[in-house]
Amino acid sequence: MPRPTGPCELEPPPPDLFWYGVHGVESLFTVLGSGCESVRRGSTSESRIEVVGEWRGGRKGVYADR
Repeated sequence: MPRPTGPCELEPPPPDLFWYGVHGVESLFTVLGSGCESVRRGSTSESRIEVVGEWRGGRKGVYADR
């Protein structure tokens, strides 16, 4: 399962993935292609940002803030 990481600092006022985090999420689409059926933004047990995408066929990719 692809697990790219990258910088993703929380800075108001834009949403937390606005600055650099979106580029890490973008890499999931580059690797896994189109067909993403769901995206969930959550947090790890260390309160770090985590985005999980689920693609057709049961494929999954996770972006984690390093």
